[in-house]
Amino acid sequence: MRWIPLEANPQVLNEYMNNLGVVEGPWKFIDIFSLDDVMLAFIPEPVISLLFLYPLETSVENACLGVEDNSSNVILIKQTVSNACGTIAILHAIANNRQHLSIKDGSFLSSVLDGFENKTPNERGAIVESKRELSILHEKSALEGQTEAPTPESKTNLHFVCFVEHDGSLYELGNFYLSQTSEIPCSYHFMIKK
Repeated sequence: MRWIPLEANPQVLNEYMNNLGVVEGPWKFIDIFSLDDVMLAFIPEPVISLLFLYPLETSVENACLGVEDNSSNVILIKQTVSNACGTIAILHAIANNRQHLSIKDGSFLSSVLDGFENKTPNERGAIVESKRELSILHEKSALEGQTEAPTPESKTNLHFVCFVEHDGSLYELGNFYLSQTSEIPCSYHFMIKK
């Protein structure tokens, strides 16, 4: 199974998040053009997650920035659908920040997140793959970018990961791994500086 890759476009990602069932509110995706301190000063705080899109290279395709850590109760979802890393990153951001977000009762997203409880990353990946409504919402969003959408058969060399704060530590969530990226305590106000 292959989906159309998502464009890293905040407008598209915000609309997608709202279509999934997150009530529009203070939390939104924005572009970060640089990690320089001067540019970071313009980022609204606090930050509850960071989606990062980077070019894949053979040497780093399965690498992560930190040490693998499967002992925490951070929600990890295994990507089982090709080109779905954007959706997986969004779901990682939402699932691990549910306490900060307003999610419509009875929404599609609410039922998916409830289904993630007490499941393994592989089982969560199977849930994502089985949800036809999710693939429809993903495709709708993938076709709304500023650039022409590639076909589902396209092989892209770009990959989304998500960074979240959990219990004072910063975690990187990829499609097959969870890693604690810093032993230094992390807070929402300093997450993107880590």
